[in-house]
Amino acid sequence: MLAQQGNNLIDGDQVLITEKCTLPALKAVEARTLKLDADIGGGLFDGVGVDAMLAGKLAGIAAPTWFQGLMTERFFNTIGKWRVIPAPGGSYSRYTLFLVIPEQSQKKELAWSFVKYCCATAEGQNTFLKTLRDFPVYMPAWTDPLYDQPVPLFEDQAVYRLWADIAAAAPPGKASPYDRAIGDLLFPKIRDAVEQGGMAEQAVQDAEAAVIAAFPGLRA
Repeated sequence: MLAQQGNNLIDGDQVLITEKCTLPALKAVEARTLKLDADIGGGLFDGVGVDAMLAGKLAGIAAPTWFQGLMTERFFNTIGKWRVIPAPGGSYSRYTLFLVIPEQSQKKELAWSFVKYCCATAEGQNTFLKTLRDFPVYMPAWTDPLYDQPVPLFEDQAVYRLWADIAAAAPPGKASPYDRAIGDLLFPKIRDAVEQGGMAEQAVQDAEAAVIAAFPGLRA
């Protein structure tokens, strides 16, 4: 729900945590109260999550597109049993992958050529999709016939075309240098509210106050 608002929690020097996170936090607490979430702790990467997936106990997951690789390799017994639908509430984008060139590199020009090929050519981006199952953000790549082909994991649903349509409609995120610190202060408080059935509004307000206290240049 935060990503559907563009992810950004800072606008200039104004903190938007209460404005953007109160409703998502309330929904998270409500889902736990109604026992609608899986409550599997570390997600699909630890024992509980893996066991739940293999046993067919998960009705659905909100996952990034690269999850198709994990699903195909780790949960191959579920191939053909999944479908993809747009998220309720609108399109969104999160957890994009990127390449960097270390300052210590002795071949920066060669590395830059490689990065440009991987990230800014249709061939490079679609090679990632075919081999690593990472969905491209380079929009010219989406014109390839590959995007209209069936995908076995989803019982031959043409999910790449659907993902392209979703990505095109997703609001752009706006990063800030405070994002990591905000996450460290915000998400533990929301998790506590979810696990303890506490007051979501207060958890969000406390997180906003903590961010403003940690960075004097910011304001509510």
